[in-house]
Amino acid sequence: MASGPALRLTLFGEFKAANTKGDLVVFSNRKVALLCAYLGLRAGSSIDRTVVARSVWPDADPQAALASLRNGLNLLRRDLAASEIDPDGVLRSDKTHISFGENVLSDRSEFGRSSKRLDLATSPEQALSALPSLFEVLTDELLKGVDLEWAEGERSKVEQTILKALSLVAESPASVPPGCEPFSLALQAAAALPQSEPVLQAALRVALATGKGAEGVKLYRKFERNLRERLSMAPAEATIQLAREARKAGSGRELPPSNLPAAHTQFFGRASELGAIDKWYGTVSPGARLLTLLGTGGIGKTRLALEAGDRLAEQYQAHVWFLELDSITEASEIVPRLIETIGFGEDAPHTVAHLAASIGSRPVLLVMDNLEQIAMGLGAIVLELLQACPGLRILATSRVPIGIPGEQTLRVPPLPLPASAGETMRSASVRLFLDRAKHINPQIQDTEPHLLADLVTKLEGLPLALCLAAAQTDLLTVKEILKGLEDRFQVLVSEHPDLPERHQRLWSCIDWSYRMQPEAHRLLKVLAAFRGGWTLKLAQWACPGENVRGALTGLLRASLVHEVGRSDTVRFSMFESIREFAEAQCTTAEWEDCQAAHAHAIAEWFREAQHVSRSFNSGYIAERVSEYENFRRAFEWALQNEPKLALEIANGLAYYWFSRDMHAEGRTWLERAISAVPDVPGEETAMARRALATMLTGLSHYEESFAQLERGLLLLPDDTDPVQRARFLNSMGNVILNFNPSEAIRHFEAAVELCHDAIEADPDVWNRIVASFEGNAGFAHYLAGNLDEAERMINEVVERLKNGGNDDWLAYFTHNSGLVAMVKGDLAEAERRFVRARGIIEPFGLNPATRGWLSEEAVVVTRQGRLSDALQLLKQGAEGIRSARGQEQYAECFEAMAECCEAAGEYEEAVALLSSLKRLDRPRQRSAADDSPTPESRLSSLRERLNPERFKAATARYRDLLPSEILQEIEEFEPTRLANRSA
Repeated sequence: MASGPALRLTLFGEFKAANTKGDLVVFSNRKVALLCAYLGLRAGSSIDRTVVARSVWPDADPQAALASLRNGLNLLRRDLAASEIDPDGVLRSDKTHISFGENVLSDRSEFGRSSKRLDLATSPEQALSALPSLFEVLTDELLKGVDLEWAEGERSKVEQTILKALSLVAESPASVPPGCEPFSLALQAAAALPQSEPVLQAALRVALATGKGAEGVKLYRKFERNLRERLSMAPAEATIQLAREARKAGSGRELPPSNLPAAHTQFFGRASELGAIDKWYGTVSPGARLLTLLGTGGIGKTRLALEAGDRLAEQYQAHVWFLELDSITEASEIVPRLIETIGFGEDAPHTVAHLAASIGSRPVLLVMDNLEQIAMGLGAIVLELLQACPGLRILATSRVPIGIPGEQTLRVPPLPLPASAGETMRSASVRLFLDRAKHINPQIQDTEPHLLADLVTKLEGLPLALCLAAAQTDLLTVKEILKGLEDRFQVLVSEHPDLPERHQRLWSCIDWSYRMQPEAHRLLKVLAAFRGGWTLKLAQWACPGENVRGALTGLLRASLVHEVGRSDTVRFSMFESIREFAEAQCTTAEWEDCQAAHAHAIAEWFREAQHVSRSFNSGYIAERVSEYENFRRAFEWALQNEPKLALEIANGLAYYWFSRDMHAEGRTWLERAISAVPDVPGEETAMARRALATMLTGLSHYEESFAQLERGLLLLPDDTDPVQRARFLNSMGNVILNFNPSEAIRHFEAAVELCHDAIEADPDVWNRIVASFEGNAGFAHYLAGNLDEAERMINEVVERLKNGGNDDWLAYFTHNSGLVAMVKGDLAEAERRFVRARGIIEPFGLNPATRGWLSEEAVVVTRQGRLSDALQLLKQGAEGIRSARGQEQYAECFEAMAECCEAAGEYEEAVALLSSLKRLDRPRQRSAADDSPTPESRLSSLRERLNPERFKAATARYRDLLPSEILQEIEEFEPTRLANRSA
């Protein structure tokens, strides 16, 4: 290879490496990148291999570290070469030493040269002249995110240089070279070394020397807050004293100081909310002057407002005042209380005019808490204050908007819940609970993350509920608190004197809002019967003839319900605590009426025209996923009270269960519904039998399925629509397909013929129903070996469905056309069709892996020689099939994996998988025209490749494993010889 370009490293900030064209090097893994960074810091120096290994792999034993180093160097050479960098021109190594050549350039080396100029300077002027080049590369923290010992050592060297530079700036700020603003250099240094207290002290000295006291205090407050959150520590006394001097130098105010109450507890989360507040108020510029934090009681509005006010205090030159409205009952009391709270003097007039004269146009931030307390007449007072004081900005908390022109609102959500088991201890909700619990009981253990995750999830991340639960830890374990939440209002109480009365009991907090909306009590009780949310239309169906729109608006304003999303339709929900509160307001008879209203609303949902259609599209899955918990609750109620309604709901979900491969759950619902109604002739009972048969077919229970279809046909009334009878014939064909494709063809063709008149009357019947009959007939021809006829029929269906039919069927038959192409030997075309089918259904939330589709795609990829790609498809497919549990899908995956392993020379794995096929109830569906080797012939061929002992051991490898366990083996399989190769 010709000599390549030099390597350019960026070490300040996130580590990056690039060639001279600016193309970034993509490293194989993080350790290879760290190795490159380590060598780059010492470019031009030869380093002992054991030192490099110990530094980059500090947790490994010496021999393992050296082995990792050898592998890392090989990967580094490969990664450099892939970026057109000659590894031999950059990296030099022998048995004992390693080095980067001097043609490896970095911002750290440039910083080092400027640092050397600073050290060798013989006069202050000469030293100051080194600052521009020194700070030019100091853009961020050195090796950001790397917490290894050698990186810390390098940061210490940078720190010493920066301290020397800032000392010069503080002593002679006027002599700093042109183009360098002294305090900007201090800010740059603090950003590059954010955890260095000596650098912060030096920056504060620069602030004092340059008249930037207020800016220096902001820098101090940021450092102090990060130190408190990271280590629960306070800055050193010397740092605090420098901050006091900066505050004194930067204030010069005449207004009374901020009265924000000091925080006695740690603040958690809310980064996005604080960012939004800072966006409106952090610049002290025109724009939003009233921002109202909205949310249900106990969601943390006050704590968020105080934290925001504290962070903004220096930006407003400490003119941030807090006004608690808990004890105020009339809007007219606001101005007098505000003047007294701020401290303008006992004799100051209690008027807006006096307040305006005192404040003038200076920027002031007023935090007003609990405005819903005095909602009547409040808007006029707030508007008067804003008009009279042009520099005033108000950050308010309330359960309802104030409702004046220019008001901005920010709805405060609960604290985030753990997204995964690994995130539990880092989630804000768990950290808040543990912090408050340890104030009550310092001995509390945080070694049961699963219990903590369950607890905060059940409390929905509501800060008040978390704090009240934490208050119980003096007497109860986390497990006991969880159990006690079966009656949460008895458990979530506190007698703490610092809490306002409404925050001492969760019940009282909700009741406060409930009493604000008496006209919406009836709707709230009905909505408590819903699960997983509702839409406006569902609420109107549940309360026909009532003013649902107005009552729902009132509940939203009072934060008793909240919006959870909007796409085509706005969706609402309520917290579980509020739901339980609303249910508790009901008598037994009222609650029964609420559940009946809910069930009948769900029935109306299924009867609505857009939901009756079985046409599958982008909204079909999403709508049913959103409402599924409502369906479940309505079904359970109807099963006990109106069984026919339960049957209607179950019938309405049949195609959803089929599309989602939820056959087992669908079977359970349908069997319960069928057994609850009389077994008498009727279209609804007959169609329920057919739906049940579909579930049983999906579970490979063919005899039971056919028996249900025969019973369903007998239950169909004589005057039944022919299309409904055709559906039964189609379902029978799907069962017979597994044994006698030619007989199945006759059933499908008969089903199409029955629909002839219906299609003449309404062409859309073909899109909604008959397309599947014709496509199924084409697939039956494929199994029967009639490939040309199969391709013609399936492709005709696919082309017609492209014009706007059923997207699920479009995907299914596109995939089937790929099967035909595969058996015909056109592998590239087969793969294109398989990929196209996946692309159709994946946006709708369907997983092609659960259908076994990836196994068939893996076969054509294997036969094209791309074995690594095939293995990835098979691993993904195995994971999906484990959730589907269909015997046919098991067979498809085992056989496809065996073919891939055989092609790669992994003969024993192939034998183990093929031997396992014998234990499955159902083999893979094969076309009669498929001339590829059968599993039996493959086994026979493999027997000749292996000696008898190895063959026997391979056949026994998976003998005692369940099919699902074999799929897990496929997911975890790591081959020794498998790689992509040309076909």
